[in-house]
Parts: sequence; C-alpha cells; structure tokens
Amino acid sequence: MQETLFLALLSMCLLDCAKEEPRNSASKEQAQMQTATPALTAIPVFSGQNAFEYLKQQVSFGPRNPNSKGHAECLNFLASEMRRFADDVQLQEFSHIGYNSEKLRLTNIIAAFNPQATFRVLLCAHWDTRPRAEHDEDKSQRDQPILGANDAAS
Repeated sequence: MQETLFLALLSMCLLDCAKEEPRNSASKEQAQMQTATPALTAIPVFSGQNAFEYLKQQVSFGPRNPNSKGHAECLNFLASEMRRFADDVQLQEFSHIGYNSEKLRLTNIIAAFNPQATFRVLLCAHWDTRPRAEHDEDKSQRDQPILGANDAAS
C-alpha cells in the first residue's frame, strides 16, 4: 500500500547494528562522515543473522495485511522493539479506504535515533503485506493474503 510507508526497515537495521560491536577500522567515507558529524563515534557492524531473526519473527505473525490479527501483533512487536533502541517512537494512526471500500486501520511507526544530530538519514519501508495474492500461480490462492517473507519482512 503506497500510503503505508514505514520506518521499520531502518529501525530493524539499526536494531541489528545496535547489538554488535563497532568496527575497529573505518573506511575513508566513514572517516569523512565522522569528521562531518562529531556525534558519530563508531559505525556498527551489520549482522545478517540478527536481520534474519527479525524476518523470522515478523513472518511468525502470519500475513500482516491491514485489519488482521497478524498486522496488530506485528505492530505491537515493532513498536516495542523500536522503544528498546530509539530515542523517540511515535505511532501515527490513520485510516484509508482500500479495495471494495474496506476501511483499513493503519499505523506509521516513526522512530528517531540521535535526533539532535545535524546529519540524519531518513529511511522508509512497509511491514504490512498484501491482502490477496492476485498473481499466485495457484488460482485457488489468489484471494488469500500473502506471508510477505521476501517482501515486507525482508
């Protein structure tokens, strides 16, 4: 859904980075960034293993299409994880009329890390899944929601 862009991907990456030790050596670009932003003291290492664990957790809620149980459970999980690591977390609730005039209850999760920094990055992603698999090869599955393991969770 175009209207439901979320910061979950950024937050997941930052959550994964927060669990790791900083790298001992910085590249030329990292050194320049550190010089330009004194508050940035170390570049954390990205952990593919941690990222995959977050993907598995999201998928464990089942399809995360709006108004579903999986959507509500994943929202609670992501907001809780953001609160563990971010300086500020806001939930921006809104609704949108979707397919067949269905009112979709949606929430943007807005997490701020180091908000006083002058050099900032904005990353948006969605964590919800499509309500129907309209392109599934199995025509009997086309009205079913998708799990989204290789899309919204990754």
